[in-house]
Amino acid sequence: MSISERDSLAEGPTQWLNGPGGKDGLFRSLLEALPYASVVIDSEGRLLFVNSQTEKIFGYRRDELLGQPVETLVPERFRGAHIGHRAGYISEPHTRPMGSGLELTGLRKDGTDFPVEISLSPLKTEAGTLITAIIQDVSDRKRLEVALRASEERLRAILDNTEAVIYVKDTQGRYMLVNRRFEKLFHVANPQIVGMTAHDLFPKEFAQVFAENDRKVIHIGVPVALEEVVPQDDGPHTYISMKFSLDDTSGLPYAVCSISVDITERKQMEESLRESERRFRHLAHDQERQLILSERLISFGELTASLAHEFNNPLGIVIGFAQDLLTEVDPSDPRYQSVKIIEEEARRCKKVMKNLLDFGRQTPPQHTQTDPVEMVRKSLELVSPRFQKTGIRTVIENPGGLPKIWADAQQMSQVLVNLYFNALEAMPRGGTLTIGVAAMPSPPADDPAPNDDVIISVTDTGQGIEPGQLSKIFLPFFTTKSKKGMGLGLSICKRIMEAHHGKISVESAPGRGTTFSLYLPADRRRRPR
Repeated sequence: MSISERDSLAEGPTQWLNGPGGKDGLFRSLLEALPYASVVIDSEGRLLFVNSQTEKIFGYRRDELLGQPVETLVPERFRGAHIGHRAGYISEPHTRPMGSGLELTGLRKDGTDFPVEISLSPLKTEAGTLITAIIQDVSDRKRLEVALRASEERLRAILDNTEAVIYVKDTQGRYMLVNRRFEKLFHVANPQIVGMTAHDLFPKEFAQVFAENDRKVIHIGVPVALEEVVPQDDGPHTYISMKFSLDDTSGLPYAVCSISVDITERKQMEESLRESERRFRHLAHDQERQLILSERLISFGELTASLAHEFNNPLGIVIGFAQDLLTEVDPSDPRYQSVKIIEEEARRCKKVMKNLLDFGRQTPPQHTQTDPVEMVRKSLELVSPRFQKTGIRTVIENPGGLPKIWADAQQMSQVLVNLYFNALEAMPRGGTLTIGVAAMPSPPADDPAPNDDVIISVTDTGQGIEPGQLSKIFLPFFTTKSKKGMGLGLSICKRIMEAHHGKISVESAPGRGTTFSLYLPADRRRRPR
């Protein structure tokens, strides 16, 4: 537009707008003083007035804009639509934001565009209706909004990709936000949970504890770590919850945040560790007691060996003279019974001394390849008359095809006979004695170690052993027989089994009988040394 054409516009509506005084001058001064760009256009969309902020924001001089269509300040891609919007507004002018709900864009002189917000107001004049537009550059705000959205997305990504359970509640206990882990564990989604309380999700007894903990945190105003038990689908879980209040700009709390980590497995491991420590202390105590006992037994063995030697000869003489007297005294003679008692008690003393000597003497086994079934049969023949007399039935269970074992047959016979006599005493009114001979079950496919052990089980149908006595049954001098026996038999059996690189175990229940199991190596490559 030429200078003469612009000057001609002053004859119309611009005359009063750009006049020097009165209320028109005041209006112009107000528009000039605004911190935002302001323009006035006529019904044809021509720019009649621009303030200095318009020059600053758009990069034009005032004389470059006056008389130009307002679309000069609109990117070319939006101009067609803008002309239609402008015409629609002029037909029904009223004060309102322009493009409500739309992203508006301005165009600078250098060709760069930027986001704007525009407020429109009609201005009635004698020459017609003008339109005042207040234009605000919102570039900084948009950048902040983008940064804020990015920050919120990062925060949400952190919240939703942690294994911790996180929530935010207001001071009334209503949920404001939960993370994805919370949603998954408690089957509730963020939009659904907003406004709900713990009482809507958890049983009353749990919800009351959670609410009380949250109130405590808000009251004291400092972060608190609490241990909380939370019901889940697979049962109660233990969490360590770090809770802290969220304060507004005035320092008053408006919410409480909780970050909770599941420590259920850790608690279980700690309990297992404590249990292991208890077992270790108990084992250490037992080992110490066993060491003291072993030292005493060594001394006892040396003493009994000496005593046995010293007592055996006199006892042999007593027994010999008693037998001579028995042949000379008539059984009807009252003295016969007295001599008989002397002979029996002397034999009992000799047997006691033999047991002491056997216990004190550690004779290494002479290992040879031995048929375990034949060994069982021969040892059983030694006591069969006693079993028959008492009415005890004996059974040997043998699947056949068993390997030979590396064992000292004489010592193993001693072990078996001891177990037979224990069974005999446990079944005073008869019963059944079952001796099983079998190979150990095959090892797992991923276990490369051979498993050629043979197990010999001795099972009676007697009165059984009390549970409290089972852990002590192999200790020297411990016996379940009142006023009978010295409690050395099973201790000797255990020692013999260990010398064979095997072991002995027991299972029993009162009234249901007892089973002793002997485990012996059968493979030549595992021959005891």
